[in-house]
Order: sequence, then C-alpha cells, then structure tokens
Amino acid sequence: MSGSSPSETAPKGESGRALVGLAGTTTGADVIGIQVEDGTDLPALADRAKDLLGGSRADDSEPSGAVVHTGDARAEVEFFGFHGPADGLSSLAGTMGVLSLLVAAFPVAGTLALSVQQRLRETALLRAVGATPGQVRRMIAAETLVLTVAAAVVGVPLGIGLAAVLRTELVDRGVVGPGVPLHVGPTAPLIVLGVVAVTAQLAVRAAARRAAAVDPTRALRDAAVPPSRPGPVRIALGLATLGVCGAVLTGSAGSRGGAGTAEGMVLALLLGVALLGPLIGRLAGAAIGGPVGRLFPVAGFLASAALRSQYRRFAAAVTPLVLAVAFTGTVLFVPVVKAQAQLAEDGRRLLADQVVQADGIGLPPEFVGAVRQLPGVAAVGAMVPSGVVVHGRTGSPSAWADARIVDPQDLEQLVDPGVTAGSLRELRGESIALGRRAFEKLDTHLGGTVRVEWQDGTSSRATVAAVYDRDVRFADALLPAEFAAAHTRVPLAPTVLVRSEPGVDPGQLGEGLRRLRADHPMARSIDRAAYDAERRRQQESATAVGRLLLGVIGLFAAIAVVNTLVMRTAERLREFALLRLVGATDRQVLRMMAWEGGITVAVALVLGAAVAAAVLIPVSLSLTGAAALSLPAGPVAAVLGGAAVLGVGTVLLTSRPALRRDPVEALGARDQ
Repeated sequence: MSGSSPSETAPKGESGRALVGLAGTTTGADVIGIQVEDGTDLPALADRAKDLLGGSRADDSEPSGAVVHTGDARAEVEFFGFHGPADGLSSLAGTMGVLSLLVAAFPVAGTLALSVQQRLRETALLRAVGATPGQVRRMIAAETLVLTVAAAVVGVPLGIGLAAVLRTELVDRGVVGPGVPLHVGPTAPLIVLGVVAVTAQLAVRAAARRAAAVDPTRALRDAAVPPSRPGPVRIALGLATLGVCGAVLTGSAGSRGGAGTAEGMVLALLLGVALLGPLIGRLAGAAIGGPVGRLFPVAGFLASAALRSQYRRFAAAVTPLVLAVAFTGTVLFVPVVKAQAQLAEDGRRLLADQVVQADGIGLPPEFVGAVRQLPGVAAVGAMVPSGVVVHGRTGSPSAWADARIVDPQDLEQLVDPGVTAGSLRELRGESIALGRRAFEKLDTHLGGTVRVEWQDGTSSRATVAAVYDRDVRFADALLPAEFAAAHTRVPLAPTVLVRSEPGVDPGQLGEGLRRLRADHPMARSIDRAAYDAERRRQQESATAVGRLLLGVIGLFAAIAVVNTLVMRTAERLREFALLRLVGATDRQVLRMMAWEGGITVAVALVLGAAVAAAVLIPVSLSLTGAAALSLPAGPVAAVLGGAAVLGVGTVLLTSRPALRRDPVEALGARDQ
C-alpha cells in the first residue's frame, strides 16, 4: 500500500499529523509504504488511509492528490518510470497489426474484384434467365462470407502458431522477458474474423454492384472485350489523391516534426497508384510494349499486343508488386533513415570526451564532485532525468516534458543542444530551457513566464531562458539543479558527462575515472568512440526487430503477389489455346509471358521505388535537411531483386503447366 503527498513543509491540522506519523518525516513524502499484519482488512485500511491523507495540503488551496494502491497496483508506484514488457510489445503488436491489415486489404480487394470480373459471363447468363441485380449481389456476398469462414478455419490456427514463433523471437531479441506468456483466448480470433469479414464484404461490394447492374448483353460483350478506356471518375480521384499527397509531403519536408506525417502517407500514395492503375497500364503498355514488339517480332510482338489490349489485366498484376516493393521499402528503410539522423544529431549534440553511465539506480552528486577533482578534467555535469508539466499562458495547452536537471556551470562545454533562441548561460535561478516541440506547443515566448508542475505536486514559475532544436531522444526541457533541488528527493544521475582539457591523454582520464569505481562501484565509464559504437549497436538491435516485422509483412505481400499473378495466368487458358492453334509454339508463348512478366516487374519496381522515395526523401529532409539518401546496398538489392524474381518466376511457373493441356480442351474449358 502506498500514498503520495506534495507537501514540502510540515503539514497542518489532523491530516498533517497523520501524514507525519505515516511518513516519519516533517518534510513530506513522495511514497509511503505500509506493512500490514496478517489478517488485516485491506479495503478498510485503504479507506482509512485515504481519509487521513485526503486533507493533506502544501498550502490552503492545493490538495495532496494522495492515491492508495493495494495488491498488484503497488507495482505502478514501486517501479514508476520503468518500462514494463508490455510497453514495447503493445507498440510492436499494434504496428504489426495495422500494417498487416493494410497489406492484406489491397490484395483481398483486388482478388475479389478480379474473381467477380472473371465471372462476368456467368453473371450475364444469370441475369439473362431472370436473376435480379439484388439476387446477384446477395449471391456474391454469401459466397464471400463462406470463403471468409473457411479461411478463418485454416488461418486462425496458423496465426496462433506464427504468434508462438514470434514470441520466441521477441524473447531471444530481448524485446520482452521470458516470463511474458502467450495467451490465446477467443477474443483475438473473433476480432480477426470480424475484421476480415467486414474487409472482404466491403471489397466485394463495389465489384458485385457493378457486375449486377450491367445489362446482360453488355456483360457478355465485356467478358470478351474490355472497356476501351479507363473511367474518368477513377482517373480524377487518383490524380486528386496523388495531388493531396504531394502537397502534404511537400509541407512535411519543411518541418522537423513532419517525419511522422510523411511516413503515414504511404497508404494514400498506394491508393492513388491503385486508382490510376488502368491509366498507368495503358500508358506503360504503349510506351514499353511498342519498342519491344518492334525489336522482337514474335514473342515481343505478342507481349506488346497483350499488354495494350488488356491494360486492366496488366494494371492488376502491377498493383500487388507495387504494394510489396513500396511497403517493404518503407518499413525497412524509414528506420534506417531515422537511425542515421539520430546518430548524426547525437554526434553534433554531445561534446563530452567521456560518458559515465550507472549500472544501477544512479550516481550521487558526490561522484560528480570526485570527478571534478581529477587532473585534466575541464568540465563535468550530471544528467538527472525528471518529468514536469509545463503550462503556458492561461487557457493555452500544456505540455508534458521529459526533462533533464543539469548544472549550468559546464553545460555548454558538454552538450550543444542546438540553441536557436536565448542562451544556456541564462539558465540559472528559476528558469527553463525548452525543446522546439514543447516550445511550439506552449503559448509563450523567449523571456516569457511558464508554470512548471513538479512530480511532487507543487508548481513554480519559470522564465524561458533558451529554445533548442536537438530535443529528439534528449530532453523536452532543461532545468537548473538549484531550481529543481527543492522538488527532487534523490538527485541520482544515470549519466555523467566529462570533458577533458586540451592535450590531455584520453586514456589517462579514463584510468582516473575507473579508479573512482572503488568508492562508486556503479560507475561505468567509456570514451566517446565506445559510446558512439554502443549507440550504433542499440540502433542495429532496434532495426533487427523491425526486420522481424518486415519478414511477416513481406510474407503477406508475397502471398498476395503470387495469388494475383496465378489468377491472371489461369484466366488466359483460352488465349494460350488460340495462340497454339494458329501456329505459335509453346516456347514462343513462354517467351511472350517472360516479356510480359519482365515489363510488369519493371513498371512495378519503378512505381514501388517512386512511392518509397516519395516517403523517404521528406523524412530525410525533415530530420536532416538533406534529400540525399544513404541506404545500404544489400537490402536495396534484396527488395528489388526479390520482387523481380517473385514476379517473373511466378508468371513462368504458372504458364508452363497451363501449356500442358490440349489446346482444343482448353479452348472449351470456359464454356462448359
């Protein structure tokens, strides 16, 4: 059981005496632990503690806000500020779930629409014999629901098995502890089934409505001859979507906080590409198919004719490959760009030659004094983490600040946070330096006054002394130690920065720091090079988890690509049969399919790379100010080469079995 009180002076009244008795101090307490006897009525004792602590006040206007915790809830106070295993896991699971759903939604919609289109002749016959449009729509919806349930019967057990494998990998990589179990209950499968069912019904709804509303005679004609040009409404929507994306991405590139906005635009860009798919297919078929047909008179000519006449089929084959390349490139390389920017910013911000980190709860102020006495030390300072709420003017929004309590004396020699206004020299007394993000959120100005709400429940007024922009993964606010001393119970520092005097041997200084471990065994000192190497290893470890996520998403995308290409090839049995009956050899048909697959892959790679670049470049501009990307060559080649092999290989592997059937038998297969 525990409670908290913000009182910094002796509390008043009966509740104040109760607090003194419970805490054993007249200077207030952050947490009070109560050891109970066996058989104690905990709910009654908790109610009594609430009554005693409820009236404690730091003054006559501010209540203590004391809260009593019992049972498992005690850990929220005991381990306050520590991240539990569920923090990283829930974030990773949420990201994986959203991305997986998005990756699955496009192929499901495309596959169902393709299935309805392939059955256009059947739909026309049903309409011709008296079926109403409503009956056709309900038939397609019912078939889709049956398929969804059948897929769930197979997919849910496979998903549980995959979850077990992922849990093992996450434990091995240290994302979650080995004590975190995998719970499998009815809730998650039911949610997945519901989401998939709704997605499938929404995906098939438009295709079913379009198929059921077409006149039977026109449907019979459209089953053999596709529309002559893409729909103008679809083209307009696609152009509008890409236009909005361009405007948003351009705006995000000029803002330090625009990286997240740019990263979130990948879905909208893919939607725009999908809407413009038929137009892209028609233009690409004419631009690429024409030269190929002239250079290769047989196989190239056949591939060119097929691409130009069936541009919708070409576009449907391109879309899943674009999805695979764009999503894979974005998920894989956005963390790389962010890591590069973060490491570069850390390098510019940190000026210290030695970094001392605590193997435990932190280093006391006495350690900083001992370091200052070492020969060759020019500057030393502790970084004590804290958290405050900063309020601007009355009525303006407040900002939670991940703050650092610092000694301003040597601060400018140890860190360069990129001050854009004011000076760190003014960070003394009741003052505060704000990071760019916190400053922009607050309605204040340099030299203005803000209200700082401390963790002990009290509040103070502070003057904004400086504004800095290198605040990402550093601190939203800097507070002088003398200002925060009255509100910080135990100023233990997890990090102490040390800078040597010019010409001092770094090894000599490092040896002096290591000798201090005799009195301060928690102190672990490393030089700047080792510190930078450790940060790179941490970034690589975080990227490894991203690659694990990418593997699952890439698997989904690959299944979507294979499924779409197999269906596209299967519907061409009659076309293959006609070509063979008029004299084309099996080798010529395979070469035709190779050319089609190659052109499809080339267009998809260009579009997918363009979508990924449209996201990565604004992210880089937002974080580093430079548009040039420095991506690892190996993963880039793996993404592009993997998509190429997957696309061309699937087309060829599915075309060869189709050519084994007798042409006459294949020609009549669709009419049976």
